[in-house]
Amino acid sequence: MQKRLGKAEEWFHKGLESARYFQDLKTQQFTLKYLGLITRENRQLSILALNYSDQYHAVKDSLVNLQSLETINELNIEYESEKKEKENLELQNDLIQSELKATQQTVLINQILAFAGIGLLFGWVVLSGFATASAFE
Repeated sequence: MQKRLGKAEEWFHKGLESARYFQDLKTQQFTLKYLGLITRENRQLSILALNYSDQYHAVKDSLVNLQSLETINELNIEYESEKKEKENLELQNDLIQSELKATQQTVLINQILAFAGIGLLFGWVVLSGFATASAFE
């Protein structure tokens, strides 16, 4: 059994070296966890087991920190996107309000011109009627 554990430990050491070289925190976490378990089997290596355990927890904390940063970045991006979308909607609303106001002003001007035209036409008819009535008298 000790020989198999020694071989497993050797493979885990190689895996740990590779993981550190490639800065693969998840693999480092995995190998350190099992190196700690293997060395606990041998009481003479308990200090080494504690060392692996400490390294395991440090790598685990690094992973949690990285995941937290990723989550914070994602939430920040989502917040900024929603903020921009809200600003766009407010600008669209302002544009629609401006167009509505311009349309209302145009309608009002057209109504004023129409009433002025009707008033002029009415005045012309009345004055024409007085002129025609005066001519017959």
